Amino acid sequence: MVKQSKSLVYFFNNREEVEEKIWSLFKDALLIKDSPFKTPVFSNIQDGKPSAKTVVLRSIDKTSKTLFFHSDYRSAKIHYLKIDPICCLTFYNKDEKIQLRVNAQTKIHYQDHISLTAWQNTAHYSRKCYLIDQAPGKILESPGNSLPKEFLENGYTMEESEIGYKNFCVIKCSIISIDWLYLAAQGHTRAVINYKNTKNRFSWIVP
Repeated sequence: MVKQSKSLVYFFNNREEVEEKIWSLFKDALLIKDSPFKTPVFSNIQDGKPSAKTVVLRSIDKTSKTLFFHSDYRSAKIHYLKIDPICCLTFYNKDEKIQLRVNAQTKIHYQDHISLTAWQNTAHYSRKCYLIDQAPGKILESPGNSLPKEFLENGYTMEESEIGYKNFCVIKCSIISIDWLYLAAQGHTRAVINYKNTKNRFSWIVP
């Protein structure tokens, strides 16, 4: 019988290393197509109940501690974020064994320079979901995506896709705090980074 070492090996036991790893994973999500951090779960309160959906991370700003996502301006989450701008984003990377729960305050950018720049950088194929006739969540009589018939039959040009900009917006998430969890057989490690608390910004907590 092989004796197991009594000593526990804890990884990421340095505060700076933890934060650097977080932002490197965010950066990788923008560069690596299949990165698990590319599609976190976005949660907010709608009609007094939690509502969760998968979103795509579009850009980050490490200096201002912000994350950016795109959305249809007609979607229900935009309406409710105007009422309560707080959201939670859950990221999980199985290979890295890292989970993040990010609490953030949102700001909707619609028909401004931020949304316009993001729209101009949105690829042709990615604009399709903003060309649908009806708002997301509307009831349909039969299965479909509400894309205009002429686009379904003939496709659309980049110029024709410009009409979708009226339905496009950017959700800016200013991070309030990050709950970090690293899963390890030797023992999990958990910490909270609070970007709004200058005196106690980093705390190790029980996993």
